[in-house]
Amino acid sequence: MRLIVKEKIISLTGKYFIKDTNDQDVFEVKGSFSMPKKFRINNMQEQEIIMIKKKFFRPRIWAKFLFYKGDEVILTAKRKLRFTPTWEMEGPAGNYSIKGSIFEWDFNIMKGEEVVATVMKKLTLYRDSYCVDFEDENELPVILGLTVMIDYIHHRHNDRGRG
Repeated sequence: MRLIVKEKIISLTGKYFIKDTNDQDVFEVKGSFSMPKKFRINNMQEQEIIMIKKKFFRPRIWAKFLFYKGDEVILTAKRKLRFTPTWEMEGPAGNYSIKGSIFEWDFNIMKGEEVVATVMKKLTLYRDSYCVDFEDENELPVILGLTVMIDYIHHRHNDRGRG
């Protein structure tokens, strides 16, 4: 299955639309003004499927994010300082890793040794956009959360109002 994650062109909080291959909205991502930064991924009935919270007072090179399903932390993602961007991700949802290019424009999301999603950045003039290919819908909340986290951390130098 394929979904397209599109950043809203102008957003003060960080907003994304997630569409299917027929250009129909499937999910919406809303960022927050609050500190620490939060992103909520909701279905089109406004039900939250996952919330991502960046830990406060952590520089980008040692960023840490918590992924929540309801009140439960299902994944902790910590950036490690290496030659290439490296993330350590573990929790009740499983142990994940990201393998891809140094700029993380194209990458695979791994669960253990298995590829659970392939994410490819589409080059556009005005906004970031990603094609996300995956097989297991049960992995979808974490996959979408990791895609938003990577865009926020690695591409916010293209800041257009994102905090």
